[in-house]
Amino acid sequence: MSKIDSFVSFLEKIANDDSHGYAQDHRYGPDYDCSSFVAAGLIHAGFSVSKYSTTRTLAEQLLDNGFKSIDVSAPRKRGDIFLNTGVHVVTCTDSENIVHASINEYGGIVNGQAGDQTGKEICIIPFSSLGMTFDKHFRYSDTFDTISDNAFPVGGVCELLYNLNVRTGPSTQYRKKNHDELTKDGQKHDKNCNGSLDKGTEVTILATVLDADGNLWSQIPSGWICAREGGENYLKCL
Repeated sequence: MSKIDSFVSFLEKIANDDSHGYAQDHRYGPDYDCSSFVAAGLIHAGFSVSKYSTTRTLAEQLLDNGFKSIDVSAPRKRGDIFLNTGVHVVTCTDSENIVHASINEYGGIVNGQAGDQTGKEICIIPFSSLGMTFDKHFRYSDTFDTISDNAFPVGGVCELLYNLNVRTGPSTQYRKKNHDELTKDGQKHDKNCNGSLDKGTEVTILATVLDADGNLWSQIPSGWICAREGGENYLKCL
């Protein structure tokens, strides 16, 4: 199961279980508000977000975890997240429907009873029935369009010309990895223990990708590093 399927399936399971309801005054399970509900699903699927997330803090965390911000009018797909900053957040179960933590049985956000008293506190409904506009639309993808680059051929071994950050994906939109997230060999070449590989480290190229700014990124066993930026190579093929 992909991370996105795991994320959405968790939310669907909660929505179909009336032991879970809406609550902003005890929002970390078994009851949730809109943002803690989304955060719980993301954490379940292996994304690195805070369980204390709010509609004001989710956007940056989503970008750090490989989600991309796309046009709010773009066609919807399973796993897309729509955010009205400071107000509400929902997740698409498919192109037509969303799952969300909505409101408690009294039409409020606090002082409700535990669990879903109406069957609609956490629910799956048509996107069109929300009657709400959103300012952000996020989509996750863990696949990338790779290219061939003669300077850094797939399977080739290259030497780092600089200390380089290792990221979770091929652009600076993806978060920087921690030392413990590098491979065991990578950790040996991170003398500062900060998730950056040291100048002179030799790495094997697994894939190459161009980002939106035309910079070249190379996938290595520990993650993604920038191989070329603004015409300057950061690696040397051996």
